[in-house]
Amino acid sequence: MSVPLSQQTGPVRRFLTIGFFALITILIGTLYLFNLYSLDTFHQNDLLRTQERLEEYGQSIALFLGERNNDLSVLAEAESVQQYLKQYTPALPQTVRHPSGEAIIQEFQQYNLKEEIFGRVFVSLSLMNPGGEEIVALHRPLEVSTKIDRQNSLVRTSSQVHLFVGEQGLLSLTHPVLVDGRIAGFVQGKLRYETLIKRLMPSMAGLLTLVNQRGIVYQSLPECRISVGLLQNLVQGQISPVEVNQSVGALAVKHPCISGSTHLYYADIPGYDLLLYFIDTNGTAQNYHQQQLFSSGFLLLSLCALAFVGFSHWFSLRKQNLLTTLDQARYAGKELQEKNQALELILKGAQLGTWNWNIVTGELELNDRFYTMLGYDPGELPAHLDTWKMLLHPDDREYVLPVLEAHLAGTTPFYSTEHRLRHKMGHWIWVLDIGQVLIRDNAGHGQRAFGVHLDISDRKEANRLLSKAKQESDTIERQKRYIEALFDVVSVGVVALTSNNDVVRRNSAFNGIIQKWSRLLTLDEQATSQLIVEGILREDTAEESFVFCLDRENIKGFFRCSVTYVSNCDGIATVLSVDDISRERLAEEAKRFLATLIEQTGEAVLVTGTDGIIDYANPACCTMTGYVFDELVGQKVSTFTEDLVDAEVLTAMRTTLEAGESWSGHLRSRKKDGSILEEETTISPIRNNLGETTHYVSIWHDITELVELQQQLSKAQKLESIGQLAAGIAHEINTPMQYVQNNVTFIEQSFEDVQPLLARLQACQLDILPVEIATEVDELDLDFLLDEVPTSIDETLQGINRVVKIISAMKEFSHPGDQEKVATDINHSLESSLIVCRNEWKYSAELITDLADDLPLVHCYVDQLHQALVNLVINASHAIEERKKSDPDTMGRITVSTRKHEDGVEIRISDNGAGIPDGVRSNIFEPFFTTKEVGKGTGQGLAIVYDVVVNRHGGKIDFESTTGQGTTFMLRLPVESTNEYVED
Repeated sequence: MSVPLSQQTGPVRRFLTIGFFALITILIGTLYLFNLYSLDTFHQNDLLRTQERLEEYGQSIALFLGERNNDLSVLAEAESVQQYLKQYTPALPQTVRHPSGEAIIQEFQQYNLKEEIFGRVFVSLSLMNPGGEEIVALHRPLEVSTKIDRQNSLVRTSSQVHLFVGEQGLLSLTHPVLVDGRIAGFVQGKLRYETLIKRLMPSMAGLLTLVNQRGIVYQSLPECRISVGLLQNLVQGQISPVEVNQSVGALAVKHPCISGSTHLYYADIPGYDLLLYFIDTNGTAQNYHQQQLFSSGFLLLSLCALAFVGFSHWFSLRKQNLLTTLDQARYAGKELQEKNQALELILKGAQLGTWNWNIVTGELELNDRFYTMLGYDPGELPAHLDTWKMLLHPDDREYVLPVLEAHLAGTTPFYSTEHRLRHKMGHWIWVLDIGQVLIRDNAGHGQRAFGVHLDISDRKEANRLLSKAKQESDTIERQKRYIEALFDVVSVGVVALTSNNDVVRRNSAFNGIIQKWSRLLTLDEQATSQLIVEGILREDTAEESFVFCLDRENIKGFFRCSVTYVSNCDGIATVLSVDDISRERLAEEAKRFLATLIEQTGEAVLVTGTDGIIDYANPACCTMTGYVFDELVGQKVSTFTEDLVDAEVLTAMRTTLEAGESWSGHLRSRKKDGSILEEETTISPIRNNLGETTHYVSIWHDITELVELQQQLSKAQKLESIGQLAAGIAHEINTPMQYVQNNVTFIEQSFEDVQPLLARLQACQLDILPVEIATEVDELDLDFLLDEVPTSIDETLQGINRVVKIISAMKEFSHPGDQEKVATDINHSLESSLIVCRNEWKYSAELITDLADDLPLVHCYVDQLHQALVNLVINASHAIEERKKSDPDTMGRITVSTRKHEDGVEIRISDNGAGIPDGVRSNIFEPFFTTKEVGKGTGQGLAIVYDVVVNRHGGKIDFESTTGQGTTFMLRLPVESTNEYVED
C-alpha cells in the first residue's frame, strides 16, 4: 500500500521548517550573546576603575595619617614642649603646677599653619601629662553644629577613634614625649573624618562608609544607615566589588539614589585598622541590568515566534526530562555527601574551630580544634555558652555581646567579631569569630546557630611589629638626614673612601683644603686630592690621630689626620679626617729658632719701635705675660700697662729715653688672664750707625711673688692682731653671758614651780576668794601670763645660747693652736668655722648642712683646718655673688656635708655660683693665681687649702665644676696621717 505524496512530503517540510526556525534562533542567540559580552566588558572595566580609585584613596588616607604622625613626632621633640614638661610638677595644685602654656600654644599654632592642608592641619592640638590629663590645648571651633542626636546618630569608640556624632567624627592621634629616656607626657592631635574624606576623596559619589572593628566612624549619607556586621558579611569570602540587592535587608532606611541591584566596593587603609566601603549610587548596576533586561525582552519576543515549534516536542521530551531530573537528584545527593567531606577537610586544614549552638538550652557542640586552640584537651571544658563567656576577655564583652544580641534579634544577617579568649596557660589569644543563626521559630526567635573560630594572634602581632618597624624606620631616616647635614657642617675635612680607596664623598672643609694646596702645588684638584689621600693611607701607624707631612718641591704642608675603618656601609669602607695645621707648625718652627738665639737669656726680653709697637718678644716674655708671640707682636706696650703706671713715672721714663739714656724702675702690667704682673724693668735705646734711636729693648724681672708675699705678711699680721682682739672680746663677753644664762635658767625653773599654783588660782571661783585677791587675779590676766611667760623665757634662753655658741666659736677659731695634731671632731670644727664666717654668706646664700653622725675623730692641726674650711666657704659665697651679677633672681645655696670615706672622712662644700672657667681649672691651686677682680682676691685661698689638706695632713682634694651652675670641693682626710708639719 503506497503512502500519499502529501504524507511523504509532510515530515520533510516539518524538518525544513524546524531547521529554518533553528537557524533564526541561532542567529538571534549569537547577537544576544555578543551584546551581553559587550555589556559585560564595559561593566567590568567600570567596576575595575571604581575599585582602583577606592584603593588609591585608601593609600592616600594612610599616607596622610602617617604624615600627621610625623608632625606629632616633631612637636614631641620641640624644645618648648621638652622644657615645659621638665618644669611640670603634677604634685602641686593646678594654679601653681606649671608655668604659662602660651609658648606651647604658639608652637602649636605655628606648626599647624605650616602646611596648607584644609586651611589648617589639626582641629585641636593638646599636651597631656603622663596620666592622660590635658594641660595645654589649642582648639578650633567646629564648622558644623555640635548638637548630639542620640537617637539618630551612630556613636562608636575605639583606641584610635572617638566619634562624637555622625558628621563630626574626630580621629585622635597620640605621640609620647620622651624626656631623659622616660615618658613625660603625650602630644595629641585630632582630625575631622568628614573633612578628611571630602577633601581626599572628592569624586566618590555614593554611599561611602568608613569603619573599624567596632563600628562606623564616618558615613557620607547619614540618612541611609548600614550596620558594620552586614557590610562584613556581604563581602565575606568575596572579591571586591560585590553585587548586593536592597531586598536582602542591606538598608534600614530607603534612599532615592539606591534602588534595585547595586555594587558594594571595599578597600583597607594600609597600616590602620580602618576599612572603606562604597556603594555606587550612579546607577551602574541598574543600567547594566536594564540593558540586560532589554536584551532579554528582545530575545523573549524572538523566541515566542518559535515557541509553537518546540511545543510539539514538549510531550515527547517531558518523560526524558523527568528521567534526567531523577538522575540529577541522585547525583546531587552524592555531590552533597562529597561536599560535606570536603568541608570537614577544609575546616581541619584551615585550623578552624567550629561551634554548633543550641540557643534554647545554651549547649554547644565544639570540634577538637576549638579546644586545642585554647590549650585544652578535647572535651576538657563544659560545652556551654557560659564557658565561652567565662573565656571571653572582660574588656571585649562591651562590644562582642551587643553584636551577638543584634544578630539574634535579626538586625544583622551575620555575627562577626574579633576578640580575645583566655588560653589554658593564662595568656590571651585573638580569634576571628563568625556565625549565623540557621534555624528560627515562627516568631523569628533563634533556635540553632553555627559558626567558626580562627586564631588571628599571629596577624595581630604582625600588625604591631609592622607599626613598630615603621616608627623605627622613620627614626633611622631622621638620624640619617641629621648625619648627612652634620657631615658638611664640621670644620674638619672629612673624606669617605670605598674599599678600592676611591673617593665617594668629601665635605666642604676638605674641598677648601684641596683648593688651597692645588694653588700652592700648581696641580689640579683631583691630583692634589689623590696625593694627600694616598700619603695619609701610606702612614702605617696604630695611633688614633697622627700628623702627615706633605713635602713637594720645597713646599711643606702639615695635616693632622685620623683613619677610621667601617664595615662597608653604603659602599664606604674608610673615613679620613684631615685638618690643615701647616700655619701652626711653621709658627712653632719660627718660635723655636728665636728661642735658640736668646736661650741664655733668663729674663723677659721685649723689643719695640720708637712708636711703642712691639716688634719681638722672647719665650720668657710670652710665658710671663700669658700671651703667645702673635698676640704680642704688633700691639702697643701701653695696651698692657694702661691705667697701671703713674703719670709721673711715665714722664720720667720718656724724659730719660729721649735723652738717649737707659731707664730702670718698678712697673705694673696686665697679663692675658687679667692678673697683674709686678716687674723690675730696664729699658735701653738701640741706635743705628748714625746714632739715631730706632728701637727700645726692655728686660723684665718678675717680682710679683715678692710683692704678694709682702702683702700677705702685712695681712697676716693684721689678722693675727684681729684674732687676738676677737679672743679677748669673746672672753670678756663670755663671763657676763654666763651670769645672764644662769639667772634666766633660774627664772625658768622658778616659774615652773609657781606655774601649777597660778593654774590652780586661775581655776578657782573668784567669789570664794577675798575681794582684794579676786580683784588682782582678775586684773592680772593669768591666761596670758601662763601662755606667754614660758615662751618668752624659752626664746631668751635660745638667744643666750646662740650668743654663747658664737663666742665659743670665736674663741676656738682665734686660738693660735698647738703645732701638733690632736684628735678632732670634724663636724664640730665645721660648725665653728661656719659661725665665724657667717657674715660672708648670710646675705647672699642659704646654708644647708648634712653632717654624718658616725664620723671618727681625725688627727689634724685644728687651726689650720679651720682656716681651710673658712677659705672654701668664703670662695663659695663670692662665686654666688659673681653669678648674681648676670642672674639677679638666683637664690644662692651653699651645702656642707660630711661622711665616712674608706679609712677617713670626706667633706663636701658645694655652691650654685658662677663655676670655674674651663681654661683656668688646672691653675686654681697655684699660689697667687686668682680670677677675682683687683683688690678682692689674693690668689692664696685655694693654695692654702691645698697645702693644709695635701701637704700637712696627707689628704686629697678634688673638685667638680660646671660653668654657670656651681662648684663642689671634696676634701678627704685620713684618720691617722703620717705627714708632720714643721714650722718654717
